[in-house]
Amino acid sequence: MELTAVSNLGAVVGRIGTASGTTGAMFASPSGQGRVLSTFGQPGYAIAMDVNTSSTVVGGIRRPNRIPAMVNQLRPVLPIHNVKPMLWIAAQFIGDLTRISGSPVAGEANSVNEGGDIVGIGYVESGARAYMWSARYGAVDLNDVVGNIAPYTLVSANSISERGVIVGSAVNTETRTTHAFILTPM
Repeated sequence: MELTAVSNLGAVVGRIGTASGTTGAMFASPSGQGRVLSTFGQPGYAIAMDVNTSSTVVGGIRRPNRIPAMVNQLRPVLPIHNVKPMLWIAAQFIGDLTRISGSPVAGEANSVNEGGDIVGIGYVESGARAYMWSARYGAVDLNDVVGNIAPYTLVSANSISERGVIVGSAVNTETRTTHAFILTPM
């Protein structure tokens, strides 16, 4: 078992080995009632990465042999290519975030704030990109929001605060070095 996050009310999420030998996303309520979150019968790997006080849980499901037909030039940095970003509310499966208009074909949801804004990694034809999913804006590649910051590419949004501040990783495409970023809403 690996725990990845705890809400302000004490709910915890993470991953747990299952009887079938796969890894399941897990949620435990503040009272300690735990359960493996639904992956709609897909074998493979699932992990819950974050939870807020409304029990909105985000994470990802990796399906075996479901790698998108694209070459990710940043593969040594971010090896998650066949993962779908997922959303659960009150431990009930809601959906695959890649079905939202403008969303990448693969990725992983890393963080959710109390407003329900979600950030993570999206994979597009050109490689890994930092993404945000929200009710207000849909799926947004954060590189499109910040404009031209060459030679840097925002490749992963790791956390989002209640004020909408986003932290993550960027790659210098010339030197292949990884750097941190902070985006602050205006």
